[in-house]
Amino acid sequence: MICAILLNMKTKISKQNSIPAYIRIADKLRTVIKDNSFKPGDFIGTEVELSKDNSITRMTARRAVQILIDEGLLERQPGKGVFVKQTQESIHQIKLLSCNLNWMPSIYIGQGMKLQAEKYNAEVILCDFSGNEEEYIKAIVDLPKSKESSSAVLVSIHNKAFYNALLKLELANYKYVVVDEILNEFPCPSISSDNIQGGKLAVQTLLNCGHKKIGFIGDVGVSTTEKRFRGGATVLAENSLTYSCIINLTSADSAWEKDVLHNLRLLKKSNSLPSAFFCSCDAVARYVYRAANKLGLAIPDDISVIGFDDDPIAEWLSPGLTTIRQPFEKIGEEAIDALMNSINGRIDENEGTTIELPVYCVDRNSVKIMK
Repeated sequence: MICAILLNMKTKISKQNSIPAYIRIADKLRTVIKDNSFKPGDFIGTEVELSKDNSITRMTARRAVQILIDEGLLERQPGKGVFVKQTQESIHQIKLLSCNLNWMPSIYIGQGMKLQAEKYNAEVILCDFSGNEEEYIKAIVDLPKSKESSSAVLVSIHNKAFYNALLKLELANYKYVVVDEILNEFPCPSISSDNIQGGKLAVQTLLNCGHKKIGFIGDVGVSTTEKRFRGGATVLAENSLTYSCIINLTSADSAWEKDVLHNLRLLKKSNSLPSAFFCSCDAVARYVYRAANKLGLAIPDDISVIGFDDDPIAEWLSPGLTTIRQPFEKIGEEAIDALMNSINGRIDENEGTTIELPVYCVDRNSVKIMK
């Protein structure tokens, strides 16, 4: 039987394996279809044959087949059996909701999602709200009503309204993944960079260059920023140091540039400028560059700057910004995998999953080596 060949000639499924048999059968079928071992229109077998050849129940075989039918890889033909689908249409339409696509990392996350979605015969629909948080939250709440898509990836905006919207998705049993924040209190999959490790790496880079007076700039009330802050503080403490100054940007993003300039002016006037700033993101670092220019400070001779993200702006700045690179495309790929695993029952609905991806430092020219 073809189905027996597909599954390594009557492979028996151990009941002791923690992964359900129907999922492992579906995984093996998917692999040989993706490897082009079988072409569109090829006969796979009947569910009875599949269950007999692999020592599983017919219900188990049916569940495995149904997963691949939902993914658009297989189709049932009444009275004949199961076939590789002739025309593999996109079954899953996945929405990527970002409050503001002017934040370039959202685009990179989307690129990673798009490439990975193709492996599942799915497509990604990009939804932008031009920074309008109210519209963004409303769109999240309305997702269960959508006829376009039954699943989504959401870029976190780190506030109470966002978390309340997620609760409504949970109540509606809607499938979604959150990126750019780890949410241990929610059962949904959440994926982010390792922000604590990134903070450690940023400060260690400055210490390695001889800096001891290091300031921090960012909104510490945001969970991702707080982790970066805390990671840096840990490394400083290990060297019997603390941040020489903390500029906590608690105002709206639109006021950050003004706040950075105001605080740097005060530090300069009081001769309290640190030799280096660790900025919570590259956008904040850009405002430091602008403030330094207005105050007659040279980067890196007067103040050194290290950012976080490796947004395209980091390379465009003069001098180029040394920064911590986040693997945004990889975050997008992992988001699709987690979402499809959730849809196909591979993730415990009560536990979810969290993934923190490694980061690394991109050394450019904004950090001075102290003598």
